[in-house]
Amino acid sequence: MKGSNWQVLRYPSTAIGMTRVGLLCFGIYWHAQERPLAFVGLVTLSILLDMVDGTVARHRGQESRFGEVFDFGIDLTTHSVLWILSGFAFAPVMMALEWGAGISAFYLSVRWGDHWKALLLQSPVQLLRRYFSNRQRNWIAVFASISHFGFRITWYLGLGETWQSDVFLPGTILFEVVTAYIIWFAWRSSFGKSQSPEDDH
Repeated sequence: MKGSNWQVLRYPSTAIGMTRVGLLCFGIYWHAQERPLAFVGLVTLSILLDMVDGTVARHRGQESRFGEVFDFGIDLTTHSVLWILSGFAFAPVMMALEWGAGISAFYLSVRWGDHWKALLLQSPVQLLRRYFSNRQRNWIAVFASISHFGFRITWYLGLGETWQSDVFLPGTILFEVVTAYIIWFAWRSSFGKSQSPEDDH
């Protein structure tokens, strides 16, 4: 990173990302101290901040490849920590799926020179277009994200296989189906270097 590229480290969105890293680290510490509610509180705050950093970067005209990768890394690490601590039997499968989707999304952005969410708006599947509309600031995506978070938290708190975890199951399934679709979409777009995703229609 040279010259003006160092400026990205002073962006407010980068500071928010670093705060999220700190919250996750402190959360893990409190988990180790057997303070599950402190862990849940700190990770919840980190997740809420995730809804802010991208908006701040766009409004200030400070979007960057570093910021995209940094945000991806924090999200995927947080997801993995939650899956590991949840004790859910299929957590390794979910983690592999989500890391695969994260890498695929980054590949889409690099290959086509546009944000991966904008590319997924070109999906022929209407549900997926609605899911990624308004940068996932819509009720379908919010429902899936809250369910995905809530499902792991209920398992973490020892409420797995109860009605509390079952409440979040439909949205969690939707989240993982979309996650798998991102991998498939990136794989499909990898064929034909001169063909962009919208040409598939």
